This record gives sequence, C-alpha cells and structure tokens, in this order.
Amino acid sequence: MVSWKDIYLVLEATIPLYVAMILAYLSIKWWKLFTPEQCSGINKFVAKFSIPLLSFQKLA
Repeated sequence: MVSWKDIYLVLEATIPLYVAMILAYLSIKWWKLFTPEQCSGINKFVAKFSIPLLSFQKLA
C-alpha cells in the first residue's frame, strides 16, 4: 500500500523540476528573456558538451 508519506516524497522530488520547466517556458514565450538565436546556442551547448560530459562522468 502506498502511504501518504511516499506520495509526499515523490511530490517533493518532482515539483521543483516542474517549477523549473515552467519558469524556463515562461522566460522564453512570455517574458522574451532569450532570443531564438540564444536558445539555439544553449541547445547546442547542452547537446554537444553537457550531456556527453555528464554521461561520461556517470558511466566512468
């Protein structure tokens, strides 16, 4: 049986992630903090450097 404490622990772990995703979406679509060119640069950085580096660190 799933207890209320288990549900609380799951929500405690996932809500900050969803808040970060919502703030990122709002910063792009409504607040216009980043231009499309800047978003493209961030995406390239994440795809070419961050993910491979973190994956290598985790696998090694």
